[in-house]
Amino acid sequence: MKRSTQNPRQRAAIYNSLKEGISKTQFERGCGIARKMFQLLGIDPAVFDGLTKKQKMFLLNNESQLPFIDVASGSSVPRQYLNNIRRETYAYMQNEYVDKETKFSYKELFSYGLPVLLMLEIGNRTAVFDDVYTKSKSLAIFFDDLKKNRQLIRPEWFARLYFLLDYQMWLYSQMNFRIYGYSFLLDIAKLQVKNGFGRMRYDIKINSTESESIYFNHNGISRKAFKVMSGDGGKYKASPICIKHKKLFPESVDNERMYVIYFQSHVLQRFKERMDIFEATTRNYLLFNSITNEQKVVRNSEGQLLLRCSFNYKTLGYFPFVIYGDKLFILSFLPFVSLVCPEGEKLHQLLGLHKEDIKYLGMDKLSFYMLVDFDQVPVLLDALKETGIWETKQILDEGRVEHHDFDKVKTSFVRTFFQKLALRNAAQFPEDMTIESTTADDPKPL
Repeated sequence: MKRSTQNPRQRAAIYNSLKEGISKTQFERGCGIARKMFQLLGIDPAVFDGLTKKQKMFLLNNESQLPFIDVASGSSVPRQYLNNIRRETYAYMQNEYVDKETKFSYKELFSYGLPVLLMLEIGNRTAVFDDVYTKSKSLAIFFDDLKKNRQLIRPEWFARLYFLLDYQMWLYSQMNFRIYGYSFLLDIAKLQVKNGFGRMRYDIKINSTESESIYFNHNGISRKAFKVMSGDGGKYKASPICIKHKKLFPESVDNERMYVIYFQSHVLQRFKERMDIFEATTRNYLLFNSITNEQKVVRNSEGQLLLRCSFNYKTLGYFPFVIYGDKLFILSFLPFVSLVCPEGEKLHQLLGLHKEDIKYLGMDKLSFYMLVDFDQVPVLLDALKETGIWETKQILDEGRVEHHDFDKVKTSFVRTFFQKLALRNAAQFPEDMTIESTTADDPKPL
């Protein structure tokens, strides 16, 4: 790599132009962060320790602020949502690491890490580090790579931060009202190569997209449906969510056909009723994750296709749907205990339940699985384990922030019901009862 030359007076002018206002505390903090940044870049941290104080000051001259989070021009975001996003994002940057080995936090990356990277690039072009370049192999490799690829910022550093922002957009987006997204913009002031100064800061802009609706005919009834959209975020633009034909029909050889997903507002009402242990924002997330991200399709015993809704990969229920042309319409939300669902069908068979029993007990709502002490209803406990529903119950228990005691009245009500259910099933299916033989001394069965 051919190195640039510079007049000693020009180099002295660069050093003399450095700010003198940096405090000892700032300098020491910056040095610690710079070492972590060097390691993240594949440069031996000892290289930084070997720099002169003037060279260190050159690197640490542009301490930056955390990204500024605000609403994008032309978008509408409630102030409370914006404040929540700011609070959660800044807390994440404070406590989460870009590199766990060195405990390099996102806050440190933005405050000094990225500015150090910028100043390294400027210093390379202005020959500030020529004396070090000839002595350090790792620094020489870094500068050679930098010459081949001018992209300073590496996307993988921000992967987890993007995930956090995506998650927050899903929390506050409402499919039938407004979808939120974000843009991650790097603001770099015009670089002054002569004196080595520049300024950089990331700006996060929250944007919004209004929902779209259409009408479709199903069973002779005109129904309103909303298009499922993703927000504008990261590297992609706001766009409709589609599902591949191949995902619905794995045996098909058609890999290109796609269906745009729509849903009835009726879906949201049923989802709210049955997912009653979750706050509105969590329900928003579960909907977006299941419909736009996971897109797990199952087929029940009747051959009907259902789109699964899950929490930590455990089933919460299913979305039945129909396809018309190039559009897939989600019609409702079914709890996993529904006879139409795989788990529910097996549960009905094991316990002899009727559709009315499910609603009577409240088993179609998740709160049922939080309130009942199943150790007192062993027949139901065994059935939940056999159907796989118990795994969902355990995940829900783990996800609870606060411990809630069982409802003794509810538990007693359920226990009594299943005692009566055993008698009802015995009366309906007497051939299933095993009657032991008796002797003359034994009392006659009533």
